[in-house]
Amino acid sequence: FSVAASGTMLSYQWLRDGAPVAGATSSSHTLATTTLEDRGSKWRVQVSNSAGTVTSNEAVLTVSGIRLLAGAPGSYGTSDGKGAQARFHEPFGVAVDASGNVFAADFYNQTIRKISPAGEVSTYAGAAELYGRVDGTLNNARFTYPTGVAFDKSGNLYVADSAYRLIRKITPEGVVSTLMQLPKGTSVDGQSSGMFQPSGIALDRSNNIYVTNGVGTRRIAPDMTYSI
Repeated sequence: FSVAASGTMLSYQWLRDGAPVAGATSSSHTLATTTLEDRGSKWRVQVSNSAGTVTSNEAVLTVSGIRLLAGAPGSYGTSDGKGAQARFHEPFGVAVDASGNVFAADFYNQTIRKISPAGEVSTYAGAAELYGRVDGTLNNARFTYPTGVAFDKSGNLYVADSAYRLIRKITPEGVVSTLMQLPKGTSVDGQSSGMFQPSGIALDRSNNIYVTNGVGTRRIAPDMTYSI
């Protein structure tokens, strides 16, 4: 950040979110490092001399670029926590809600994890390393090798729960239900695909659900009719 001011015997004090920043007393201020926590912080500078004090307009810090949001390379586990303190075990699909929270299907942990914009990781649904197909509220529900996740326009989160070929739904209120079990069938090229275990999931604007297993893609209409 930098500011241009005219006058004599000027002094400067930079403010972050309204609070003075220690040592930030020149016409420019540089952050040595930035993290996701710095994103959205509000900066102003006060310029003073014997004639009085003026405060600059507000500038909002944007943090961009690719960086590690959560977890640690080469490490796996079930721990919740902030940033690199958290652990995952083969996270597959991810989806982002309207508030910027990231949801990940944590395949071997049998859970859906939530990562806040600040990098805080929590176990959103399911329980670590507990398998099953139980519906219920968030951590009382059970998944078995979840792979894909996707949101609809109402904020419902859909999960491709691969082992039992299930499509699960998590409402904004945290209720987990099973929408359907995918039948056996044929792939799009007419060849037998045996059990259709979903890996990816997406929704269109009409709330049609699309699931794929890497061989074929199936469409599930809002009334749960199923087509290849």
